[in-house]
Amino acid sequence: MNSHRERAVVLDAATQPLVCDIGTLLVGIYRSPHTDLLYIRFRLDNFAFELDLPRAPANRKEAVTITKQFLQLLAFDGPVRWQLGGAGAITEEPHLGADDGTA
Repeated sequence: MNSHRERAVVLDAATQPLVCDIGTLLVGIYRSPHTDLLYIRFRLDNFAFELDLPRAPANRKEAVTITKQFLQLLAFDGPVRWQLGGAGAITEEPHLGADDGTA
């Protein structure tokens, strides 16, 4: 009877999706109009969160670097889409211009 209960737990655990199976992670890097600081926002399906950094990234290139390091730390290997700026285009890879700074 105990082995039957253990098997049921294993079957339930096997049906749980991994985070990367849920959907595409959207990473938004935007500048606050009130403080002029850059923020990094993540959205995965119905979940959204921001990184609470000890200091704001100096420019978009630094924000992209911080984001990639954070995703490596989480071992996130799912699809990622990027949006630089509030109304910027959503892309597979961040496209940085000369005015986005150097990290």
